[in-house]
Amino acid sequence: MKGRSVAGRVTAFLLLAFEAAPLARAGTSKVNFDFFYAALPESGSWRESADYGYVWQPQIATTKADWRPYADGSWSQTDQGWTWVSHEDFGWATYHYGRWAKIPDTGWVWIPGFEWGPAWVAWRASPKFTNHRVPVPPRAASQTLAVESEEVIGWAPLPPEAIFHSATGISAQVEVVCDIGPAAYNFVPAANFGDAGLLPWIYRPSSNFGFMGSTVSCTNIAYWSGRGCIWVGGPSYSALRPVVQHPIAQLRLVAQAVGPAPPSGGFGNRVAGDVYAVIAPRITPPGGLDPRAVGMPADNLAIKPPVAGPVLAASRPDRGWAGAPADSMPVAAVRAQMKQQAAEAPKIALPPPASSTPAFVIKSWAPFAGPPRARPRSRNKRPPGARAVPVPPSIPTPTPPPKKPATQNAGDRNAPGRGG
Repeated sequence: MKGRSVAGRVTAFLLLAFEAAPLARAGTSKVNFDFFYAALPESGSWRESADYGYVWQPQIATTKADWRPYADGSWSQTDQGWTWVSHEDFGWATYHYGRWAKIPDTGWVWIPGFEWGPAWVAWRASPKFTNHRVPVPPRAASQTLAVESEEVIGWAPLPPEAIFHSATGISAQVEVVCDIGPAAYNFVPAANFGDAGLLPWIYRPSSNFGFMGSTVSCTNIAYWSGRGCIWVGGPSYSALRPVVQHPIAQLRLVAQAVGPAPPSGGFGNRVAGDVYAVIAPRITPPGGLDPRAVGMPADNLAIKPPVAGPVLAASRPDRGWAGAPADSMPVAAVRAQMKQQAAEAPKIALPPPASSTPAFVIKSWAPFAGPPRARPRSRNKRPPGARAVPVPPSIPTPTPPPKKPATQNAGDRNAPGRGG
C-alpha cells in the first residue's frame, strides 16, 4: 500500500468490503432524524415553513434560477429498479428520502422523509417505452401544443403529499391526485437516457406542455415483499435498451454502514464497477411519527435544526402549471388527457423476480470525491423531425466516442463514476 494515494486506498478497501457476508435488506443501520442536521448544513440551509415544518434548501437553488432537483445526475437500472445517481454532494439524502416542493419567491426545498427509496419521482414516456402501452388519444389541431416528434423520457420530483404505502404503492394516478404539472418534469431524448450526465440534455420547461401530449404516465413504485424493499418501475428498460446511444448502467445496490453521526469529512453515494454504494440508514422519525410520513413538524421536535432566515409563510406551491401558455384550451386538454390516462392506467405492477444476489454491507465510508465524469455528448444525427436539444453554452462539446452496437449484451456495462 506504500505510495498509493488516499483515494486509491479507500477504493481498494471498499472493493474488499463488497465481499462481506450478504444481508437480506440494505440499510440496516439505524440513526435518529437529526442525522440530517449534521450531514447537510454545508451544502445549504434549514428553513421553517408554515406548510411543511422544517425544510432544507440547497445553496445552488438560491443562486441558480433554473436549478431543479433530479437534473444533475443519471439513471441506472438496479436490483430495486430505476435508481437516481446524483452528481451533487447532498444527493445521498435528498433524492432517496423525502420529497420536494417549489415555494413561490423561495424556490425548491426538500421536505425530509424517513423511508429510503431508489428515487421518488413520477414518470412519463413516449408510448413505446411504457409497459402498459396506453394509446395517446388524438387531439384537434387547436389543442396541439407544439408536440415534438422526438421520443422522450420524463420524470418529476414527487411532492410531500405523495405518501408511500406498501399495500398500494404509488401509481400513475399520483400525477392527477397531486396535480403534478408539465413544468415539474425533466424531459430528455430517449436516445440520451443512458448518458452519465443528463443535465445538458434536459429540455426547457416551456417545451413540456407539448411533451405531455405525446407521452404516457407510467409511474410505478411498489413494495417488493419478496426482498423487503421499495422497487421503482417506470419506463421499460427492455424497450429503451436498443434505443439509447450509451448503455444504461446496470448496478447492484449495497448499503454503507453508518454511525450515529456523519464523519467530519463528509460522505456520499458512490459507484465502483457495477456496485452502487449508498448511504441508506433507517431513520427514526421524530415524535413517534409514522415512518412513512413526510416532513418534520416544527412544533413536534425536541431537537431542532439550525434555522436560517424568517419563517416561510403559507402559500400554494408551484406544482408545475406556472408559465402555462396563455391559451386555456390546450391546458384544459392536457389536464383532461392526464385524468384519462390515470383512469386507464393499470394498478401497481409487481417487480420481476429477483435476478441478483442480496446486497452486501460496506463497513466504511469515504469523503465525497466530487461528481462523476460525464460521458461526451454524441453528435450522431437525430431522428427526422426532431429539434436540437438546448445545451448550456458553458459546457463544451468534446469529441464523441464511437457508437456502440444496439445489440450489446447485458454484460457490457459502462457504469458512471462516483456520484452523490
